[in-house]
Amino acid sequence: MSDTSQVHQRSSQADTAAPLLWTHVVNSRRKGNNRQQQSIVSFNPTIVKRPVTEAEASQQAINGDTSPPPQAVIRPFLKGVEQDSVFIDLTPIKDRSLLNKALLQFNESSNAEDMYEEFLGYRKQPRHYLNHAFLETMWLPNSGGRKTLIEEGITLEDGIFVKGFASYHADARIVKLTLENLPFLPALQLKEEMAARLSAFGDVLDHGISRTDGIYQGEGYATLNLTVPSSPDYECQ
Repeated sequence: MSDTSQVHQRSSQADTAAPLLWTHVVNSRRKGNNRQQQSIVSFNPTIVKRPVTEAEASQQAINGDTSPPPQAVIRPFLKGVEQDSVFIDLTPIKDRSLLNKALLQFNESSNAEDMYEEFLGYRKQPRHYLNHAFLETMWLPNSGGRKTLIEEGITLEDGIFVKGFASYHADARIVKLTLENLPFLPALQLKEEMAARLSAFGDVLDHGISRTDGIYQGEGYATLNLTVPSSPDYECQ
């Protein structure tokens, strides 16, 4: 096992009818005929349901359409450089200007009424988790905009759904492990055995396997929270 520090916090999971395993495919950087397709299968997919706008609801009623199905998203387990920050996945976003516009809309009332703005900005350099780039955004604590982004998400003008994930505190002990020589078992059995063994070391936030050209080769990953809870039960340990 190799240790790469990475991090985050948990948010609400929806819809139990969602797929048990979800694969995110990442193309390798190899060139020529030796290029291989790398993929990651998360055993802990985060399933979210995109909110429907009034215009979409009206159109669905006219056409007799159903609501959009739940979708799986990458949840970053990352510590924040800034306290109470919120991470946004940049990977599916096609136009950054539309994201900027949506974030600044949370400050419109403060600009008009001489109040504190809710959205305070974001760090220039993105952070990474499972090959996705995440923007660390900063917010006024307990603001409505921060709550909306985390609990509901927002939809950009081009239809891209954006979900926010609260960062872990800077003092949290969260590690990303690269696993090798894992047993060759059916996926559901491997999921249970990995979780059972890893839980002896800490809270298992995320775990899964990697595949090359669709083939599992005994490799995987796990993200653990090793933070000791601030409880009287731990004072003597």
